Amino acid sequence: MDMFFLHQRGRAFVSLEISLLSAVIVSPTLGGFIVQTRPWTYTFWWTLAPIGLALLLVFIFLEQSSFPRQKSAKFYPEKQNSFLKNRVATFLPGNRVTTGTTAREVLGSAVAPIVIGIAPITILAGLYAFVAFGFTILLNLINTIILQTPKVAGGYGFSPLGNALFQFTAWTGVIAAQLAGWALGDRLPLWASRRRGGIWHPEYRLYNMLLPALLGPIGLGLYGAGVQYHLHFMVLALGFFLVTFASTLAVPVCLNYVVECFITSANAAAVIMNAYRLAFAIALGFFFLPWESKVGVGWVFGMAAFFDLGAALGVGVLLWKGRTLRRFNPRSLQATEEGEKIAIVDQQGREESVMAYEGNETLAKETGVA
Repeated sequence: MDMFFLHQRGRAFVSLEISLLSAVIVSPTLGGFIVQTRPWTYTFWWTLAPIGLALLLVFIFLEQSSFPRQKSAKFYPEKQNSFLKNRVATFLPGNRVTTGTTAREVLGSAVAPIVIGIAPITILAGLYAFVAFGFTILLNLINTIILQTPKVAGGYGFSPLGNALFQFTAWTGVIAAQLAGWALGDRLPLWASRRRGGIWHPEYRLYNMLLPALLGPIGLGLYGAGVQYHLHFMVLALGFFLVTFASTLAVPVCLNYVVECFITSANAAAVIMNAYRLAFAIALGFFFLPWESKVGVGWVFGMAAFFDLGAALGVGVLLWKGRTLRRFNPRSLQATEEGEKIAIVDQQGREESVMAYEGNETLAKETGVA
């Protein structure tokens, strides 16, 4: 929210969330390659290298990203020019790169995620992330069991290496979601806005949910049918691809929408949306086996397809009546860019975005937009 304008945030959220979600896909692949030749406990030692690299990159490159655009916004202390002093100011306690906070503000920031989490729009958007990401995690977990179970026992007889190679199906899903997010993340909402006079409503972000809402249930159904009737493993691969693509594309859209409904409490909105995303994925491990013993693994995913479709219908309600439901948001936290004029037509009939110039009067005058 600090670094990107409204007309850029679709792509930004996709890139940010996919970088987080892709870890779920990368880990089983690397684990399969390691376990093929080493004991399974080695997989935990291998995590030290990327964690160490991440710490190093954060230390070198992480900066305070605040970019206040309004006159009433808080301005942060001037950044230190010396690299070492800047790192010390950034990572050691104190207010050398941020503004001070009161005890009341700290308490408010702790309560805000809970208050935002029970708002109707957050419940509906969070429910989709809850279901879609949860079943994607379940697919990753169950794949190993199904693929590596011997054929005589009803499995596919894959080796750990074969299982790792199968996981590249999910990699293609993540890559396809990234490409789709880059192509449509901002273009589709801006197109919807232009069709209605260039006036912005946060619900336009949800147009990007149409494709995931269609493909997610289809993928879960295909995977379930493939397991139930022991179809060729490529049926499972296609289902796995569709589920991964749908959830990886949809979760950033849901997050983007909720954050833009609470733009002054973006961190709190992100916290509760990530809680929604992870809750079902964690909980599934406690009841999957009893569920599978009752209906069979095929119908677990058949039922999951209907659950996913039901959650997608909830997002459809947001697309239809989101503006009305936002009236029930907590007033103290509600802040959107509702009604912003995001597109104009110049004298030559060319459309230009004006959100890039918001809060920067000098740049606006220089470019002729002001």
